Amino acid sequence: KESINRMEDVEDMGYKVGEIESADMAQMQRYKYSFFGGDQLSLLSQALDKSLRSMAKSSVILAKMSALDKDLVDTLVGVKSSNPYAIFDGEIGNRQTLLNDAQSKGLNNIVEAAHLHNVFLSFWMDDYEEAVKSSDVAMSFPSAKMPGVKLVYHIFYRGIMAYQLHR
Repeated sequence: KESINRMEDVEDMGYKVGEIESADMAQMQRYKYSFFGGDQLSLLSQALDKSLRSMAKSSVILAKMSALDKDLVDTLVGVKSSNPYAIFDGEIGNRQTLLNDAQSKGLNNIVEAAHLHNVFLSFWMDDYEEAVKSSDVAMSFPSAKMPGVKLVYHIFYRGIMAYQLHR
């Protein structure tokens, strides 16, 4: 929870001084901490919904990553009425077209994020084989091995998947 509070402070400061992209990045990270910290997903879904449009105005890259996060949360909560990709005005309609778009433009950070999205979604849907396949693809990117929070979560989930598949 302390990390969430610190990210919220960074976000607030960024907005106050006009560093919108930095504030949006802090907000996105705060939402990830909330997700992995076990916060109520329906509240997280609402928060992501509110931030997507403003994020799309400041950074399309961050908006694409946040759309993946919103898609993941909504799928886990069972929300079918929401389409986080609608902010892209028809250019990107779903997870697959986002992945295709990122691959065609060489946006490896989005491609990696899309595969990580599938890791977590497949994991929570008890499809460990699909989760491992997506994990292998995500780990093929050099950035996936950079020390950071996402690596910790990814490796933790890989360990659980290995255990589940070994049983």
